[in-house]
Amino acid sequence: MKCLIVEDDFAARRLLQRYLSSHRDCDIAVDGNEAVEAFRQATDEKEPYDLICLDIMMPNMNGHEALKAIRQIESEHGKQNEQDGTQTLAEWQQAAWYDIFPAVLPFPERVC
Repeated sequence: MKCLIVEDDFAARRLLQRYLSSHRDCDIAVDGNEAVEAFRQATDEKEPYDLICLDIMMPNMNGHEALKAIRQIESEHGKQNEQDGTQTLAEWQQAAWYDIFPAVLPFPERVC
């Protein structure tokens, strides 16, 4: 399993990488431009990402713009998002972090 973590905040990026790397191989990007390039490269190499954790508010290219570009690349490669079950969780509130991640990952204490 392969994961791309796209986060401009070092602490959040490191936290996600620490917890997800025990479950899958993780690549990182610090903005939308790097995310799109990493996605394009992985797709061209026929080693696509199984999971992309995409921040919304980032410099250079925000998460919404990056997602549009990623969806365009998918479309160019014949992947139809609505038909193949690909889903996007577009927005989280901070409370959702505490509700979702402890169910999946063992947090010793709240870190945010």
